[in-house]
Amino acid sequence: MIKSMTAFARISTGPINWEIKSVNHRYLDLSFRIPESVKTIEKELTNKLQSNFSRGKFECSLKLDEKTYLSKLTLNKTLLRKIQELQNEVKVETGIENSGDILSVLRWPDMIEFERDDEDLQDEALSSFTNAIEEIKEMREIEGKEISKILKLKLSAIENLTREIRREVPKIQDALETKLRSKLEELKIQVDPERYEQELVFLIQKMDIQEEIDRLEAHTKEVARNIDLSEPVGRKLDFLMQELNREANTISSKSHALFTSSSSVDLKVLIEQMREQIQNIE
Repeated sequence: MIKSMTAFARISTGPINWEIKSVNHRYLDLSFRIPESVKTIEKELTNKLQSNFSRGKFECSLKLDEKTYLSKLTLNKTLLRKIQELQNEVKVETGIENSGDILSVLRWPDMIEFERDDEDLQDEALSSFTNAIEEIKEMREIEGKEISKILKLKLSAIENLTREIRREVPKIQDALETKLRSKLEELKIQVDPERYEQELVFLIQKMDIQEEIDRLEAHTKEVARNIDLSEPVGRKLDFLMQELNREANTISSKSHALFTSSSSVDLKVLIEQMREQIQNIE
């Protein structure tokens, strides 16, 4: 099954907010923007992507919801006792009674401590990342199915054109012979029949496109076979597009028949349209 390289996923669970974007790329290119508190799991995140994808540029961003993440607060009791001791000392030295309130104590720097469990946070980040990967895979598969439909339609058009060109080959050869005879008659040149036959055979061989047509048909069959494979086929299909284009160019340069020249142009247009779609296939 063909898979696209374009996809997007956004997953939010608790304090975890993942955003992953995937676009086309020749190889597997990974980049992460994650907080220091979960930096130690970057290798595991990389392994998860490498085990699920073979091509694509991935941008993975993790943001933490601080309100949820730093929800557990505790008092710095050691600091609190020190402050109480200082207050009592001030009272003894000055005789002034303490008139402070609780909130003024809480505003003291470092009085409130934030407790967090980075290990639990990392586990949650990994779990959410796995869910995001599943979303990416599903989206790539859905888009891949649409690309597959387009490719099959274009490939069918190429196959029809190839068959039409093959049917024209005998007509092209007859036209070459007629043109050669007409030119000789116009120039009033007497030619040895054997030499004439040799020249005609040489000319037909020079302009013959049967071999190119055979290769076109072989390549289109290989394209059709690869489209239905379950493994990544983007690079293979891209190579086959180059080969199809090479044969179309050769047919265009060899044949001077109006129909064949026009058909080779149509072939090249279809091949280019397929190639553009294939650029986005894993």
